[in-house]
Amino acid sequence: YTTNDATFEITGVQLEVDHTGSGVATDFEHRSFAQELALCQRYCQVINPRATGWIVSATQVRFSVDWVTQMRSNPTCTLGSAFVQYGPGGQQSGTLQGFDSISVNGCIPIINTGGGMTTNAPATGGITMTASAEL
Repeated sequence: YTTNDATFEITGVQLEVDHTGSGVATDFEHRSFAQELALCQRYCQVINPRATGWIVSATQVRFSVDWVTQMRSNPTCTLGSAFVQYGPGGQQSGTLQGFDSISVNGCIPIINTGGGMTTNAPATGGITMTASAEL
C-alpha cells in the first residue's frame, strides 16, 4: 500500500463482541433479502397503498392503513399526498387533518376534501405516506 489513494476492499466479514470471553466465533449469519427487508421495515416504511375508507362527513374520509410489516414501536406518520374516490365517478384530492389510532400495525389517516361526498358511504383512495419508528 505504497500508492496514494489505494483501495482495500473486503467482503464476507462478520465482527463480533466476545461477551463470554471464550474466544470462539459463532457461525457466520446469512439472511435472505426478504428477511433483511422485513427487519429494515420495522424502522421505516414509505408506502403508497390503495386504501379503503369510510366517508364520515361531506368533507372528510377516514382510511385504514396496515403496515407492510409490524413496526418496532408506534411510528411517526407523515402524509405525502392523497386522493379520494367516491360514488359513481367522483374524485377529489385530499389534505391531511391528522392521524388516529397509530400503532405498530397501522393507522387511520383522516383526509379532508372539498366536499360534496355522501356521508356514511364507503370510499377508496390512494395515499402516499411515511411511517418512521427510528431510534
